[in-house]
Amino acid sequence: MRRQRALVTGGSRGIGAECARRLGREGWDVAVQYNTGLSEAIGLVKDLEASGGGRALALGADVSDPQQCAGLVDAAGEALGGLDAVVASAGVYDRAHLDELPPERWARTMAINLSGTFHVVRAAVPLLRRGRGASAVLVSSQLGRLGSGHGAHYSASKAAVEGLTRALALEVAPLGVRVNCVAPGMTRTAILSPYSEEELARRAASVPARRIGEPSDVAAAVAFLVSPDASYMTGAVLHVNGGMLMA
Repeated sequence: MRRQRALVTGGSRGIGAECARRLGREGWDVAVQYNTGLSEAIGLVKDLEASGGGRALALGADVSDPQQCAGLVDAAGEALGGLDAVVASAGVYDRAHLDELPPERWARTMAINLSGTFHVVRAAVPLLRRGRGASAVLVSSQLGRLGSGHGAHYSASKAAVEGLTRALALEVAPLGVRVNCVAPGMTRTAILSPYSEEELARRAASVPARRIGEPSDVAAAVAFLVSPDASYMTGAVLHVNGGMLMA
């Protein structure tokens, strides 16, 4: 039986890396996109090949560049013999209030979080439509719904990703391609690194589930969405936030 093949952007660390690990454990061949995290991506690829026995490779690209996105998808498809799933996890986050948010930082966030997601999925659709049950999973955030008092650029980009999910799902459904989205809440990644354990404990107390999420929680949702078990799901936003947002 042919192994499933996936491209994971933002795969060198955090949620993207955990998604790559989860898919590798479930028998997928995985292409891991990185931008600045070359050493992390190479280490992850070695771990994937050692533990799962499947094919894994690291591909460098800047997702804010449409041409590099097209080259990334082509390289992944050629190396893996096609694509059955794309997990668009590449993103940036920084705190900034309105009076300290220059146009350049707004544009960079949009170029990576929103436009980068669009360009990768757009380039991948011709490959995805060749398979059966192929899908794309986009990564949003609960801040796309809740907003943020220190990150209008980030919240706006993630809200737009959810709108993009629904639009793409409608457009490519006739091609046999599903498009869904996961929206993580507070998750133990580099975004939370500035906070002390005491502050994280206080934040965890505000979550109905009484804990901070782990990248593995999000990866489990992604693995479900790309699986045959989710074959009747498209255009959905799956919230993985311990109950912080119930919608």
